[in-house]
Amino acid sequence: MLRSVPRTVALLPRSFSTVSVTPSTSSSLTPDQPFSPGYTPLGPKTSTGLVGLLVDPTPIPSLIKANQNLSRHLEALPACAYKSNVSQVVKYRLGVCADALDHHENKGKSMDECIAFVENTIGGTRRHLQVEEMIVEANDEVEVAEMYLREKMWIAQPDEIRYRSATSTSTSSNNKD
Repeated sequence: MLRSVPRTVALLPRSFSTVSVTPSTSSSLTPDQPFSPGYTPLGPKTSTGLVGLLVDPTPIPSLIKANQNLSRHLEALPACAYKSNVSQVVKYRLGVCADALDHHENKGKSMDECIAFVENTIGGTRRHLQVEEMIVEANDEVEVAEMYLREKMWIAQPDEIRYRSATSTSTSSNNKD
């Protein structure tokens, strides 16, 4: 017998907020695009359907916390393409989460509808991306950001450049024969 995990809305304490989380018009909703979760949830989620990935009882606040943690790690990096791209993803996800919480608190939408909205909006073409998977992605990206900083991957090493150019030269000369 499956037991459902009750989902509650527990807003994060202010100590977590290094990134402003407010509903944004650029993230997802416009006046001509009403709030729509994409489907009507039948009730509380009982399983993610993925082995080893448990249902998070407070998924939207957990996603906000994971993305704020990632944002703090990105602040340590110098300006580079990696930081810019990942920061845009974090900002977008935080905006969608803020929109969903706003609809729950101020417009009477159920938490299950808000979770479905977040999953469908952020999931994009990957329609089955669950909030729990997004939390894992954000936590994994923290490890990548730490490695990126530790290895100073934004700096090209001269040996690597020589190796790359030698490899491409030998490959192009092999193709001429």
